[in-house]
Amino acid sequence: MNTIKQGLKGTHLATGQVVEISLTDAEMALANTKYSIDVNRDWMSMCESVKKRTGITIIDQIEIDYITDNYLDRVFH
Repeated sequence: MNTIKQGLKGTHLATGQVVEISLTDAEMALANTKYSIDVNRDWMSMCESVKKRTGITIIDQIEIDYITDNYLDRVFH
């Protein structure tokens, strides 16, 4: 069973370690925007929020493999 209800799962590029990041509802909404005027802006906002809240840098540090929603993983991209 998944350990996180909603979030991102991936691999830290420098260490090869598995990373799981729980997302807030607002971060999850930004991560899932597909029809936004600026999807890249939403992704950057989500990454900035995660960095501020957890100290985890996603961009250029973590290869995202899965997005988890309601404990269900789906392939990211």
